[in-house]
Formats: sequence, structure tokens, C-alpha cells
Amino acid sequence: MFVAAEDVQVDKPDPRGYRLGRKCLELGNSTSISVLQDAPLRIRAGKAAGFEVLAVNTTHSLDTLQETSPYWITKDLSSVTVTGVDKNGRVQIEVMNALTWAYAFINGCFIRRR
Repeated sequence: MFVAAEDVQVDKPDPRGYRLGRKCLELGNSTSISVLQDAPLRIRAGKAAGFEVLAVNTTHSLDTLQETSPYWITKDLSSVTVTGVDKNGRVQIEVMNALTWAYAFINGCFIRRR
């Protein structure tokens, strides 16, 4: 499923795009969602929508990303691996080479750091 700029009236950092995605997927407000982003406006939009954000340090400086206070910052997408899906459908990920982190749990799943 894709939510494009044409689907919402206001662009990021407004959270409406993320909220529309949650609604279209029928996830409800009780479901915790993580998003991966590389730009400060997108990180802020994800956080404003109530999502846990893992920032990818590919297009902006580490200092710039840290100013947005994401849960994690990682070097690039090669640092993120899907390791499984639990019986409730929650995706489990492993983050390697984390540059910074705020929590050891995302979506109720333990994230191992190497």
C-alpha cells in the first residue's frame, strides 16, 4: 500500500499521510508501528503520528538527525535486518551498527544491538 502526496492535503511534517496509512491498513490506534526515515521532516511526521521512528543516516548529518530525537539512528538500511515475525504478526528486526538509540524495545520486541 502506498500513500502519496496526492492522497493528503498537507505534506510532511504534517502526520496525516501516516495516519491515512494506518487507517487504510485498519491497524487502529492501539497498534504500535515503526517507520524508517532519512529526512528530518519525515522523522517529525512519523513521530507526530505516534509512530516509533528509526532514522537512517544516509542523506543528512548525524547531528541533524539527532535534533529530531528518533528512537534509533543507524548508518544505512544494510544495518537493519528482519529476523522474524511473532505469532501476533509483529515484525522482529535486528539493528546492527546503531549510531544512537533511545530504547531497547520497539513494537514490544527486543531489538538486539551488535
